[in-house]
Amino acid sequence: MLDIYGTLEISRVLEEVASFSRSELAKEKILNLKMLPKEEIKPELDILDEMMSYLLRFGDIALTSSFNLKEYIDSVLKDGVLTAFELDKIANDIDSANKIFKQFSKIDKTKYSNLANLANSLYDLTPLAQKIHSIVLPNLNISDDASSSLRSIRQSIIKKEHEVRALGGELIQKYHSYLSESSISIRDGHFVLPVKTSYKNKIDGIIHDFSSSGQTTFIEPAILVNLSNQIYALKADEQEEIYRLLKELSKHVKEHASEILENNKILAKFDFIAAKAHYANKYKSAVAELVDERVIDIKKARHPLLDQNSVVANDFYFDLEKRIIIISGPNAGGKTVALKTLGILVMMNQMGLAIPTILKARLAYFPKVYADIGDNQSLSDNLSTFAAHVSNLSTITHFVSENDLVLLDELGTGTSPNEGSSLALAICDFLTKKQCFALISSHYETMKEYPYRNKVAQNAMMVFDEKNLEPTYVLKIGYPGRSYGLEMAKRYHLDNKVVEDSKKYLQKTSNRGVNDVLDKLNTVLRENERLEKNLKERTRQLEIKEKDLKYQTKLLKEKKESLLEDVEEIREQLVKDAKKEIDKIINSKNPNKNVPELLKAKKDLDKLFEEEAVEQSEDIKVGDYVLISSLGISGKVVSINKNKVEILSQDGIKYKTSLDKLELSEAPKGIKPVRSNVDEMVRYKADVKTEINVIGQHVDEALDSVSKYLDDARIRNYKEVRIIHGMGSGALRSAIHNYLKGCKFVESYQLGGQFDGSSGATIVKLK
Repeated sequence: MLDIYGTLEISRVLEEVASFSRSELAKEKILNLKMLPKEEIKPELDILDEMMSYLLRFGDIALTSSFNLKEYIDSVLKDGVLTAFELDKIANDIDSANKIFKQFSKIDKTKYSNLANLANSLYDLTPLAQKIHSIVLPNLNISDDASSSLRSIRQSIIKKEHEVRALGGELIQKYHSYLSESSISIRDGHFVLPVKTSYKNKIDGIIHDFSSSGQTTFIEPAILVNLSNQIYALKADEQEEIYRLLKELSKHVKEHASEILENNKILAKFDFIAAKAHYANKYKSAVAELVDERVIDIKKARHPLLDQNSVVANDFYFDLEKRIIIISGPNAGGKTVALKTLGILVMMNQMGLAIPTILKARLAYFPKVYADIGDNQSLSDNLSTFAAHVSNLSTITHFVSENDLVLLDELGTGTSPNEGSSLALAICDFLTKKQCFALISSHYETMKEYPYRNKVAQNAMMVFDEKNLEPTYVLKIGYPGRSYGLEMAKRYHLDNKVVEDSKKYLQKTSNRGVNDVLDKLNTVLRENERLEKNLKERTRQLEIKEKDLKYQTKLLKEKKESLLEDVEEIREQLVKDAKKEIDKIINSKNPNKNVPELLKAKKDLDKLFEEEAVEQSEDIKVGDYVLISSLGISGKVVSINKNKVEILSQDGIKYKTSLDKLELSEAPKGIKPVRSNVDEMVRYKADVKTEINVIGQHVDEALDSVSKYLDDARIRNYKEVRIIHGMGSGALRSAIHNYLKGCKFVESYQLGGQFDGSSGATIVKLK
């Protein structure tokens, strides 16, 4: 079977991902990662997406290291006694679990639900960790306070050692003329004097060692032997007490064995996800969308093993209508890299990894990915290049299914052009019938013609700089490419006579005519593409202006209606004030002599409003069903006060307006009317948040979302909102900033602060 992992060098990607891990279990899992079953991919990608967002907003997870504890737990389950080192690693795991739990208990559960749920599954083993730390110190020594017995023993050892050193000092003074050095030392746990060998018989004691030169003999004086034996016995007691303490701790560990192992696995899971997220953020990657639709839609894809600062990003698109893409173009133009890029990105997605694309890709699930790429000559199997290629093709044709992806590099090479071309065409026919997706590179002219005879296939080319005769590594789908073999030969100083003769031979074949047609066709296609790009940009600008114009018109209409209502209220207030003034004059102690005229004026004011009310309400009365035509709202009149009317809509919402804006309408026939545009607007406005997240959206999609969101925010009268676009390469951020520059209703905008998302978010102030 073909080794797709080796062919696409997946192990190099996994090694890079594993370099971000801090636990033994996570590192092992990453290095052995394979493509997952379909049902496991989405959960893995969802929690990875959360972790990528979390790391960008809040920083790293609280995990420094984690050992594989299974061997330690297996030991205690068999009543083994753990060492201080092993117990310290268990306590460290418990501490890490507590930190992770606290860290993720504070996050927004709606945004990071998967991470929060994973943290909640951790066990709290704090008492066990405290017990271990009270006995095992950070330097892995056993604390004097671990037990009263241990403290007493160690105090006795120190006391005896002081006695030895004091007595040793006296002996040094006594025998100083026999000693090679004026100091006492320790050999095999015994206190000895460095005696000159020639005087070794002058001191009564036990010989323990000699110097390398033989000139010094290390003698334990007889007077120190008893003290040394006492110290030796005390140290044996010390080790016995330490063993007892470690055994007791091991029993406590055994009581929580299953919880410790479960925490160990959960911490590894956190580290596994975090390592993938660190890798993704470093390479400005995005989590792809796994779709049921048979499609590959990748924008700005980069090969993860190439220099990310110089690698050329390319687009790939397959669907059921265009399942086979045939890439042509010059040698060293990037065809092989394009095949490997597609293959490795599809596999990374199905391994639960983010892929190096700025925009979110849409990918179907492929049970198998097959590839025949590069020079497959096998000396060990005595296979030529062509035989190795055919062997791989044989495997593919026997096992490929309609849901698989096939990558074929230089299909049909290694034999005569006629045979190779025929074989390549036959393979294309076979893959067409299998209905799989296939990306194929070829130099054969017949392969370039194939898409014109088969509707499910299409051409693609690696763009070549004809002026400088250099590859650009840019993939253009829909274009057949030329090989530029003779042009490259001339550039590399092949004899001019040879090049010219080659051109003459080429003129005698149909290939020259094909190349001429390809040149003209590519020129036309490039011009069409340029015009289409300009048209799309102009259309987008017009759509933006149209949206802004509609919004300005709506605001103007609302202001006009509000102004009319204000005028009506002012007029009513002026009349009320005039009537109050008339009453005040009439009721004063010194009324004006023109009281009859004032009374007449007051009656005229009342009559004026009564006539106006009668005139305006002669056709509308309480209980009638009416329509506010300007707003599309219908309802029942519940009260009329002169020119003011209160309407109750079918949704139970009350509206106040004036009679001149109403039209009589028929009563509803038991069917609840469709919610009006204004109702929808009011309801929608109530749900408008103060921020929008467009991370992972295409630029056009994100701009449309931002435009709609800002319209809603303005209707809600928000003065400041936040747009979360992520850091990435900055393309999405730049597009949003360019759009904001052209918005007249935007007062200012700036990147977020330390607690507002930093450069991953933009704060917008609205006028």
